Amino acid sequence: MRLGLRISRLALALAIGAAFAVPNRGGAEVPAQPLRVCADPDDLPFSSARAGTPGLYIELGQQIAQSLGRPFEPVWALSYFGKRAVRTTLLAKTCDAFVGLPGIKGFMGPQLVYSKPFLHIGYAIMAPAGAHITRLDDLSGKRVAVQFSTPPQMVLAERDDVKPVTFLNPEEAVKALEHHDVDVAFIWGPVAGYLNRTSLHDAYEVTPIAGEGMQYPVKIGFNRADIDLRDKVDEALDAARPAVADLAAKYGLPTAAPIELASLDDTSSPIMILASSSEPEPPAAAQQATAEPARDATQPDPDAVAEGHAIFNGTCSHCHGPDAVQSVRKIDLRLLHHRYGDNTATVFHETVTKGRPAKGMPNWSAVFSEDDFKKIYAYLSTIQTD
Repeated sequence: MRLGLRISRLALALAIGAAFAVPNRGGAEVPAQPLRVCADPDDLPFSSARAGTPGLYIELGQQIAQSLGRPFEPVWALSYFGKRAVRTTLLAKTCDAFVGLPGIKGFMGPQLVYSKPFLHIGYAIMAPAGAHITRLDDLSGKRVAVQFSTPPQMVLAERDDVKPVTFLNPEEAVKALEHHDVDVAFIWGPVAGYLNRTSLHDAYEVTPIAGEGMQYPVKIGFNRADIDLRDKVDEALDAARPAVADLAAKYGLPTAAPIELASLDDTSSPIMILASSSEPEPPAAAQQATAEPARDATQPDPDAVAEGHAIFNGTCSHCHGPDAVQSVRKIDLRLLHHRYGDNTATVFHETVTKGRPAKGMPNWSAVFSEDDFKKIYAYLSTIQTD
């Protein structure tokens, strides 16, 4: 997780054309309205504020804007804030379209309308050329890099013959593979493919893996009032299919058909690096039942708890698990009171407002209000256990 919502000052450098114009009733030309597209400024291979490597989503957005006769203007939003990033940009009408939203049932409900899917992405196995990993048994005895709280980690947790090595992001996992600290990486496929193509000279095989929660379609999201724009973009996407394939190859995205390596439980769901970007489904009822009543003497306001729960699952679950269900004890937030006792509220507030950068915990004070923090804490206080 990183901080903040930033509007790029590089919009002019990425804009297509400076003179798109339409005539007004008096015959004079007026500038066409730009197509404002939300994208992450540091999320290659998908998007980047660097002019030399704009990323697949930016290049696609530029082509769509050109086909609509409009200038292109990126609006930068850090995608790992998940639904919050969508709320503070697209739903706040600071942009017209958000490229790269997951085409999964229930994402943002009726608030958005979506384009046709233009890409399928997901998790992949990255292995040395010639390894040909096609079954779980092929991982037996190997050190396998996985990302924290992802479907691959859940799959390998059931295997006693595999040694998972957990990383917070795919870049660290790829570096470990390159340095021979692990034998195989089972990680976010787009990043694996991009680094393999751009940094590692295609030294590895990157194979997409099928299964529940492993792959999902990618769409462009619009405010539900902008159905007409969505329809025009769909027409542009139909014409851009060959370009999308070329861009996927340019940025090294795995394009082979996913292989069926393993299945996941129904409790799993895609993790987006809008990691982006999607909000996990609640865990199974059996898991939820492990939470005990809050230790606080005064019960928090139910509305505050509900809102805090929604905020938590929209942002914090990326690292701490959906509904705070987490098997790694040191970041299991259900154990806050167990660790800190009567000092829990103070430790919580200091951590979220100052961060713990060395441990991957950012300062969230630029993103959430004090009221938001109170609601998150109200939720967490209801699920404390020993």
